[in-house]
Amino acid sequence: ARECIRLAEPLINKGQHVRATAALFVLGVAPLTDADVSRIEFPTQEQLTHVDTADLDAAIQMLFKTSQVGLADRLVDVLLARDDSDRKAALRLAIPVRYELARDDDVLALCDELIAIRPRDAWPHHVQAMVHRNQGRWEHFVDAAEAAIAIMRGSGEIAAVDVRELIDAYLKLGRTADARREFDRLVNVDSRLRSEVPT
Repeated sequence: ARECIRLAEPLINKGQHVRATAALFVLGVAPLTDADVSRIEFPTQEQLTHVDTADLDAAIQMLFKTSQVGLADRLVDVLLARDDSDRKAALRLAIPVRYELARDDDVLALCDELIAIRPRDAWPHHVQAMVHRNQGRWEHFVDAAEAAIAIMRGSGEIAAVDVRELIDAYLKLGRTADARREFDRLVNVDSRLRSEVPT
């Protein structure tokens, strides 16, 4: 992080395009150091339009991973408005940022878009399940969790915690036959998962 700041700070005084990118990189890693970056301003909306998409992706990741989620979200808006970016990659960056900010409606909509593009990707279904779980909407949680688990079972990447949460949701809804079916499958068919969760 200190090396990033050392290399980027001189560029902040260069031309407009590189200035914005350098500022984003410095601000992105600053929390990992004791550097004083109070004099460095976050780029304006106009300046952000000139930042390369690859640099925007990197800046979003840096800001998010250093818990500067509000700033990352401002960049997400810019990224999602672009048509030169990899839409799947942009959505996969945007969803965790919006989830962290509890922007649930945005998260669900972005997940729907990603599901339309990549219907065999379990991750957006899983994220939707987490949103519904957090809101106590168990019927919607079950729908999303069932979709995620079906995809994960098909790829052999199923996680025991997902099955356990689905069983718990079935019980909350009084769907004991479904809970029993999943429990029996966990014990007999997915037996390798048993050690991962209390049964």
